[in-house]
Amino acid sequence: NHTLNGQVTWESGSFSLTTAITWHSGWKSSAPPETVNSGTQLATENLLNNISLKDYFSFDISARKTWILNKSILTARLDIINTTNRKNSAGIDFDIEEQSGILTFSPQGEVLLPITTTVGLELSF
Repeated sequence: NHTLNGQVTWESGSFSLTTAITWHSGWKSSAPPETVNSGTQLATENLLNNISLKDYFSFDISARKTWILNKSILTARLDIINTTNRKNSAGIDFDIEEQSGILTFSPQGEVLLPITTTVGLELSF
């Protein structure tokens, strides 16, 4: 697998804004054939890591504002992860249906975090 990470931060006084990207080539996964006869044994070595999930990509934004209050520091933050709401693959589950002695494997993709927003306050003293 290949991975690329990048981050840019802009600061002005007590305010900062950061953007970050993460990309990596798709993880290896395993998938059975679409259909097999009932009772068929499938060799693990033919299935293990036989497919790749689609590439992962996330564009994230983070903003911080800090205030100095006597002997304390108050920081407000806003983080937005996966701002493009990309449906990054986490894995595949398979539903199995048997009909007339034939097993059919239907993939059900699992996805990682959708667009996620976090707001917070931090008080240091």
